[in-house]
Amino acid sequence: MKKYFIGCMGVIMAIAASAFTVIKNKAAGDQFGDNGNSGSSCQYNKLSSSYNNTLCDNEARTPCTYQVTDEGASHITASAYSSTDMATFLANGWVEKIGTESGIYNGN
Repeated sequence: MKKYFIGCMGVIMAIAASAFTVIKNKAAGDQFGDNGNSGSSCQYNKLSSSYNNTLCDNEARTPCTYQVTDEGASHITASAYSSTDMATFLANGWVEKIGTESGIYNGN
């Protein structure tokens, strides 16, 4: 009986501890790069590898890349956004520019 009680208490404690675990939204830290494929305006796609400043062509005035902030994690859930969307996200503090480079990002 004592082993059963100790086992039950262990399970209860594990469940209680997991209830207080903070779950970090997976979008925080995601990076988006301008792929230049949206007609007259740019489109930012989620990068599959980390930003590399040498892959920005520096031939346009739009920021090359953005990174999702903790505040933006619950708002930014798609894999692509327009430059207008990104400007709104920047104004709301949901993304931040990565580096000072501008233009099309030639990475993935």
